Amino acid sequence: MLAMWDAPYDLNETYKDIPCNTHVYFDLRRGKLNMTVCCRSNDIIWGAYGSNVVHFSLLQEVLASELGVQMGVYRQFSNNYHAYKDNPFFKAVCEDRSLASFTSRYETHGVLPYPIESSLREIVADCTNVVHGTPQDATTPFFINVVIPLLHAHRAYKEGDKCRAIALAAGLMPDRNDWRMAFTEWVQRRMERENVG
Repeated sequence: MLAMWDAPYDLNETYKDIPCNTHVYFDLRRGKLNMTVCCRSNDIIWGAYGSNVVHFSLLQEVLASELGVQMGVYRQFSNNYHAYKDNPFFKAVCEDRSLASFTSRYETHGVLPYPIESSLREIVADCTNVVHGTPQDATTPFFINVVIPLLHAHRAYKEGDKCRAIALAAGLMPDRNDWRMAFTEWVQRRMERENVG
């Protein structure tokens, strides 16, 4: 079990980022690592289908690789599952398309998940390099082929050059890659939102 809620620290606090995800359970069945994430509060756009699905599935994949087992089922339970109507993406996510059609697009376009086949220690070392500002020292294929190109593309996006961000993601990352498609669509949705607004 992984606990993220620290009662002495988090209880009765008023800061903005009190953990929404409180704990994670892992179990190994039939050679596969299953993971269950529990949430006290979960926003569908920024949380559940935004950062949570990325962060936690990556955690599950890294741990499965370290244990030498296959990925199993990822479950997420939310006590307070919600979406904010004033979020600019509320209509697009909640009204214009179903989540089923959203996820199936990856399958119909032949998009492939980029495997994480490095050890936990290697992944942590590369994370440390990024945090310390030396991403060029990365050694794992996942960081070299996915994370570092995404860092460059995201930097271009933050500098206001959204077209260059998409071009960087497309030019630096492997073709038909799930991270490349997700980033490109993320930028395109923001561009569409700005044009509509």
